[in-house]
Amino acid sequence: APGREFLEVETPMMHHIAGGAAARPFSTHHNALDLDLFLRVAPELFLKRLVVGGFERVYEINRNFRNEGVSTRHNPEFTMLEFYWAYATYEDLLDLTEEMLRGLAREVLGRETCSYQGQEIHFGKPFERITLEQAALKFNPEISPEQVRDVDALRGHCQRLGIPVDGGWGWASCCWKSTKKPWKKTWWTRPSWCVTPPRCRRCPGPGTTIPKSPTGLS
Repeated sequence: APGREFLEVETPMMHHIAGGAAARPFSTHHNALDLDLFLRVAPELFLKRLVVGGFERVYEINRNFRNEGVSTRHNPEFTMLEFYWAYATYEDLLDLTEEMLRGLAREVLGRETCSYQGQEIHFGKPFERITLEQAALKFNPEISPEQVRDVDALRGHCQRLGIPVDGGWGWASCCWKSTKKPWKKTWWTRPSWCVTPPRCRRCPGPGTTIPKSPTGLS
């Protein structure tokens, strides 16, 4: 958006390591350099390098590749917008995302409403902000909070809904808890849909195998 001072950048699409998201990569080979490389699953690592290097507001509209099957909710190659904003909180990012979607509706449609599959969507209204766990419970009344936190129960629920889970279950290590020394952190595994690190208190505990996404989305 004008006045926000975000810099559009272009980062490498072939990586030496498969990083930036918990996803299975495509592999390739660079003939001239005789290097085995991976097609990126996300631009995250290079964008974060730019932020650390002093570019405080960057974004990229990029192509990503995730070698994990095909469905109506997932395509192995897709385009997305990813941005990073130094010194901003997650509330700032939520506000900016809401403003972007609202502004896009005005620019493309000339209004703040649109119809999708028979439903009227109002971009002008404040967006409801809930965690993915709360969303799972809200839109799936047949499951309980305990089931949402139980890996086997969640896997079974996904299978009943026809959501592919093979190959989509892995490790995530983001949630932490402070030890006696404030600068020392103990890493825990946690559901990758938990959106409140490092204050998350819903972690299953260390060494727990967990799904990447309860919806099958990458």
